Amino acid sequence: MVLLTAVLCGGLLLREFFALPEPDARAAAEDRSGPGDFERSVLSLLSSGNQSQAEALVAAEIERFPNAAKYTDMLAAGKTREAEAFRNDHADELYRGQRAFFLQGALIRSRFDVSAAESVFETVYAIEPKTRAGQCALCVLRLYSLRKIHFSQASVDKAFAELKKLGEGHSNDLMLRWMLAVECRHWDRDAEGAEVYELILSRWSPGPALVHQTYANLLDNLGCFEEALVERRKVVSMEPCRWSYVGLANTLTNLKRHDEAAKARAMAAK
Repeated sequence: MVLLTAVLCGGLLLREFFALPEPDARAAAEDRSGPGDFERSVLSLLSSGNQSQAEALVAAEIERFPNAAKYTDMLAAGKTREAEAFRNDHADELYRGQRAFFLQGALIRSRFDVSAAESVFETVYAIEPKTRAGQCALCVLRLYSLRKIHFSQASVDKAFAELKKLGEGHSNDLMLRWMLAVECRHWDRDAEGAEVYELILSRWSPGPALVHQTYANLLDNLGCFEEALVERRKVVSMEPCRWSYVGLANTLTNLKRHDEAAKARAMAAK
């Protein structure tokens, strides 16, 4: 069934929630082939904790698909008919660039820049909704739309169930799991999110600092302060900056280790 959408302020406002579209033959073939050299390089950088380098690699890859940027501008301007015609004329290039755009959206989303990520995911979904990238983008956009309108808990639970099912159906695609984990954090689904982050970190070693940081936030919320402290120490060693030291100070405060917390706050203020 076709997803009913409306264009609002240049973006997709998802009004109805149906099952994810079934992959077509091309999308199914993409799934079977696995990641190409570019994505393997991105995943390798993320696994080793080098998210900034991974982001630079994705940005460079996107430059290979200039028509995708034009397509994005048309969507943002609300030129839906013009964008659809443009998409048909440049379908192959847009399809080839979709995964790079999805990776960009996921990396932006991991930094909790919701507005910027939403714009990228709208493009990903509009290029092709039947790939796993398009399906994940749809799941995330549904959750964004629920933030903007009156929503029921049942609708939220259904959107999360779809995103979880997608990740389980493509168990080797950790980017799908990462988006589920990030959304769990955004929606205060702490226990569920902690479980997903634990799974991610069992396969990414050491993994991005932001994975450890957000996992620690969830552990703090769950009262698992000693476990959170282990993650905070890792984050500070990987990215010694204001936000990592603030997180460390918060966990130390929860543990009533106030002298150490004060030192961490002093480091955050430098």
